[in-house]
Amino acid sequence: MLLYTESKEARRDVVRKEHDIIMLIGDSLHDFAAEFKNKESTEYQRGLVAKEAAHFGNDWIVMPNASYGSWSKSELKMWNEKAEK
Repeated sequence: MLLYTESKEARRDVVRKEHDIIMLIGDSLHDFAAEFKNKESTEYQRGLVAKEAAHFGNDWIVMPNASYGSWSKSELKMWNEKAEK
């Protein structure tokens, strides 16, 4: 366990020096990669998610946190366009 003294990416780099990281578990996108740390638009974040899609469910596991998060500021949209009709 590494305490919060540096960024998550810096702590992952420390671990990578002597170990292979085989899985990351988190409740926020920046738990997985530093590029998600930027507070860009929702569309920008969705583009990054699409780019990194192969990781999700394999070596990146999302454990949702319903208590807080940037999701709470986003406009809710239907996932399936057919459901809107």
